[in-house]
Amino acid sequence: MQKIRQRLGNFWYYYKVHTIVAVIVIAILAVLFFQCAAKESYDYAIVLNMATVVEEPTADLLAGELARFGEDLNGDGAVTIEMINCTYGSNDNVRINQLGKLQARLTMPETVLFILDEASFTNLDAMGLFDRVDGFDAKEGRALSLHGTPLEAAVQSRYGSVLPTAWYLCVRGYDGNALEGDAKAAVYAEQSMALVSRLMEAYRAD
Repeated sequence: MQKIRQRLGNFWYYYKVHTIVAVIVIAILAVLFFQCAAKESYDYAIVLNMATVVEEPTADLLAGELARFGEDLNGDGAVTIEMINCTYGSNDNVRINQLGKLQARLTMPETVLFILDEASFTNLDAMGLFDRVDGFDAKEGRALSLHGTPLEAAVQSRYGSVLPTAWYLCVRGYDGNALEGDAKAAVYAEQSMALVSRLMEAYRAD
């Protein structure tokens, strides 16, 4: 027993720093693992960009309504949409932060669908961001007007007139940008367009 204590004491004396570092590294890796495991996996991503602040409950309602037209792509038993809220108001700091958030999302292949007001559409369309889509009724086919739709009615019935009169659903194009030819981007685009097609079909039926 005395020899065991002596050996442990010697080990701690010579390897104390190594042991502490190893324990810290293992703890960090464990935290990262559990964070990744707990992170929610969404089926779709939609950017919400408007010059008027849209509160998170309204953004969540939009996501829930649009999820009705989606599919369970990741097989978790539910259709979920990540609504990336990049809306801003008159505060310059908020606007700059949200612009950075928007620019970061533009680099990601899953960012296909956008909900925009007039000003945001004008700014992003000037970059040549959006594709023309058959059935889109605004902006020469580059936008689907959401004014007067069941989606707008769902928001108004819950939160009142919190959205602008002119607001649109747009689909991103990949021609001529860094994601052109990206296999993942092509898959996300196909999946997102299927959601849009089901939405338009349902709204025409209404």
